[in-house]
Amino acid sequence: MTKLALILGAPKTGTTTATAICNADPRSHFLFEVDFSRPSHAPRNLEIIQNFADAFKLFGAPPAHDVGRKLGELLRANPGLEERFSAAFGVKLPGIRPALLDANKDLPVVFTVRNIRTWLCKNTNIETFRAKDRKNIVPTAVAYTKFFLKSFERDNILRLRLVDLFRDDGTYWPRMLSGFLGIDYDEIKNWWEKRDAIREEASYTTWPTRHESAFMKPQFFDTEATLAPHPFWDGILPIFDKYFSSPQGSFASTEIASDHARLDAMAKQFQMSLADGYTDFRSFKAGGLKSRETADSGEETVVRAKGLWTWQRLRETPEDED
Repeated sequence: MTKLALILGAPKTGTTTATAICNADPRSHFLFEVDFSRPSHAPRNLEIIQNFADAFKLFGAPPAHDVGRKLGELLRANPGLEERFSAAFGVKLPGIRPALLDANKDLPVVFTVRNIRTWLCKNTNIETFRAKDRKNIVPTAVAYTKFFLKSFERDNILRLRLVDLFRDDGTYWPRMLSGFLGIDYDEIKNWWEKRDAIREEASYTTWPTRHESAFMKPQFFDTEATLAPHPFWDGILPIFDKYFSSPQGSFASTEIASDHARLDAMAKQFQMSLADGYTDFRSFKAGGLKSRETADSGEETVVRAKGLWTWQRLRETPEDED
């Protein structure tokens, strides 16, 4: 029987890469950002309806966030899907969306997370910050951390840290996903070599043609940062690091609730802009690379040669003043 599952995570934490890895097994398929809580005319939803006309009734219908139920209805209405994707079938939905964790407690969840230090200053995240958010990144940081903590309130979840994508020559994530979802490790271990095959397989959306970074062999992290001293960091980092250092660990519900309360208090107590929180940081859009180039010459060489780093120095250091 096909295992239904969800891939969740804030933007730029590796949800698309996790999708590419899972879809490298021909018996597994995760839809790309098909959101049953939104109307049928939303762009990704329209792509699904073009393939499965009867799917339109699933979008926006209550219960809005019950993804497992709606995936099951889609499979039952289209028997060929379950026959084709006999290992796993699901959807990846990026964003800070705690309601999805609450509404799908019986559904296996793959949850991706990036270190908050680099997540907050990742260039594509900054581009989506509204002006007021750039002046005070505390609410965003707290929401991100609370979403991560909420993932520890449930069972049947695999938390994948983006930094671990680089472990064991890029095979750590595939090994963990294989064990959790029951998909074929040999099919997915070198997923970056199967980009063309994934594109040729039924993807039901156009996403594989637009996300080069998801089909690159992991070699080079995309963001570096130096934090500036700030009391908000002193408060939030010990909480975040406790959970981040033990991604498959378990914590008492009382401890998690206490940490949520402390985070809520910090959101009211502190204000910190990007300039307040960082001495400097640099980041690049991996999508500016081509996966074939990185396979031939090494990702770091290509990044530096193309000047894709965006360097931002936000304050003078004592050394600069000398």
